[in-house]
Amino acid sequence: MMLIYGEPIGSVQPFQQFDTSWEQCYSDCYDTDNCLIAYYYESQCEFYKFGTLSIKKLSSSVGKLMGIKRYFPEDSCPSKLINDTDIWSISGLVYQNIIEETSESTWNLTYIISKCANDSKLFQRSSDIFLCLGLIAFPDSKPCQDHTQAVSYCKDNNWTSITSPANGEEMTYFQKDECPSGLLSSDDIWINDEMGHELSIINSSSSTFTFIYSSWKCDNETGIFRRDTVFVCIGVRPFPSNATCQDYDAAVSLCESDGWSMITLPMNKEELDYLIDEKEKITTAVRYDTYLVWVDGLNGVFDDPTHGGYNKTLICNPTTECAYIGHTVCDGFSPAQ
Repeated sequence: MMLIYGEPIGSVQPFQQFDTSWEQCYSDCYDTDNCLIAYYYESQCEFYKFGTLSIKKLSSSVGKLMGIKRYFPEDSCPSKLINDTDIWSISGLVYQNIIEETSESTWNLTYIISKCANDSKLFQRSSDIFLCLGLIAFPDSKPCQDHTQAVSYCKDNNWTSITSPANGEEMTYFQKDECPSGLLSSDDIWINDEMGHELSIINSSSSTFTFIYSSWKCDNETGIFRRDTVFVCIGVRPFPSNATCQDYDAAVSLCESDGWSMITLPMNKEELDYLIDEKEKITTAVRYDTYLVWVDGLNGVFDDPTHGGYNKTLICNPTTECAYIGHTVCDGFSPAQ
């Protein structure tokens, strides 16, 4: 309970009144489930229910006292009433107690109770974030859909957004949840919050489905991109300052010695833009006027099987198919092919 000087104002009426001491007044409110506020004045105690209520601030000289039921995740209490929101969950319900200062002399308390729909379950992801998770299937007429259509389907069915399991508890719920009729085996991959996600649904039997969820994250010096059914982490690395002028074989060797799987090239404009941005960061850092970058491909032979070969619209002058990206004129440099 948080104890302050003040009185309730407006048309809200107490649901219980009795004579007692101030200490017994707020203690009894604390032990009463539907009591939000205990108000005390001249030996008279009043209980007010959860809902919306306004409070007038008063000084200690008036002698009007209030005890407000608050929820704090830690064993502490603020020294004064401030704009705040208490949020907690009990038995599948989410409770919010919103406190707002509406003027120099008044506060508003708004109490809200929320409950998930029957086809979803409540989970907590942080001290102040609760959400309802559920599983819905595409209609039988359109069983095979992609991630973009899944996002749209969720919103069309009044869900806030699509999501993925954030922890083992949520994953267990998805695995044990009763699957809707028409659910088929599928494998879906997507990128969200700079992480790659994969959710596989396997029709194990006529009555059993298996869910397998995996996630990947690149290190801080690379970006994650999707290439068909695989994720790749791509980036730019400079040669050492004492060996800046190198050939294609040296570039391949640098990648391998630096812990990269292999040399690659941009598969699409999104990847090209990212690599050019990374190149410019290096150029600025070392103060080179021009910084050229080797990409995969030598005499028509590629190391990386995931990019599909040269995309002439992305690599300099299309007549040269040169190995440099981010440079407008490539004719003056030796191409890889």
